[in-house]
Amino acid sequence: AARVSAVMADTARVSQVLGGIFSDGDDDDEESVDDSVTEEEDGFSGLDAPHRAVVSALITRHQWTEDEIVGLADEHQLMAAGALEVINEWAFDKFDDAIIEEYDGYEINGDIVQQLMC
Repeated sequence: AARVSAVMADTARVSQVLGGIFSDGDDDDEESVDDSVTEEEDGFSGLDAPHRAVVSALITRHQWTEDEIVGLADEHQLMAAGALEVINEWAFDKFDDAIIEEYDGYEINGDIVQQLMC
């Protein structure tokens, strides 16, 4: 488990570095949109636009296959393992628990989904 966690953390760092290298220069627009949403209005504060979009999609279902997670991450130009790591770190910071749990595919933590919906 420790090795998997270390690999996922490395993947997240690589994803951030590569994202900076391959960005198309539109980051300023995304930041201004993200800044316009206040924490009171948005339960997803602390996540950038691509990760918000992934979480928004993930919470629509209780279970996801690995292929579906990879496809969803690709859709938002993210690496799946790095995106899951970033999202779970955010969830731990905000809710003291992971939102995505690997178990015969991936399961979404219903308790956190309920908190996000409030």
